[in-house]
Amino acid sequence: MKPAVGTNFLQELDKNTTMVVNEIVQYQNLGNPVGGEVLVRNVNGKGEQYHIMMPAHSVSIAQLQRMRRTYVSLNRMRNVESGRIVPLFIEYLNHAFEHES
Repeated sequence: MKPAVGTNFLQELDKNTTMVVNEIVQYQNLGNPVGGEVLVRNVNGKGEQYHIMMPAHSVSIAQLQRMRRTYVSLNRMRNVESGRIVPLFIEYLNHAFEHES
């Protein structure tokens, strides 16, 4: 059996994915053009910066929350270093935005 994931990981997963979603919402609320690039800093890492390539249409908060919940559900039982949560979530979002129809 897989070992149980610590509560701290779940809190970090929730906090970091919420932070990324908030960055996207803030980017869209600032009146930035549709599409473009959102810069996100990895708060738990070594100060790395990551880029989210936004689609050519605005993304609703509900859509972003669904994506976040799906990602969290898929990764609840994984044991990932907290510094990898943000880059992996951004990779997930970039893939999702790239393959939207």
